[in-house]
Amino acid sequence: MALVPINESRSQQSVANFAFQGSEQAQPKHQLALPAPKNQGTQQDAEAQNADGLDDVKAIANTNTQARGYNELMDEYSLHQLMFRKGKLIDQTPEFISFRRNNIEKWGPVSFILMNFEKLFTDFNV
Repeated sequence: MALVPINESRSQQSVANFAFQGSEQAQPKHQLALPAPKNQGTQQDAEAQNADGLDDVKAIANTNTQARGYNELMDEYSLHQLMFRKGKLIDQTPEFISFRRNNIEKWGPVSFILMNFEKLFTDFNV
């Protein structure tokens, strides 16, 4: 036996009526409680929905005002690949500038290593 919905009246939208298939008159109807529809409610419910909608709009506006700039995104997501050409470090690329910004606290030792790389690459014609 299977449960099938019975379409009687639409006055009770919070209760669904079901009967066993093939024996509607022999078996009593079983009722299943359903939650109230969202579009029906009190004035307070409508005001709460409007307030929620305004909160969503404010959250989206707040997100847009906090959009990160190119430099911040570059610092966070760049692979910081350094390029050398004819043994010399190309230090005007956005990736190098971001690399220097991220490592400014320890720039002395990093600069020393980069100068040694330049010397090594120049000596071996890399």
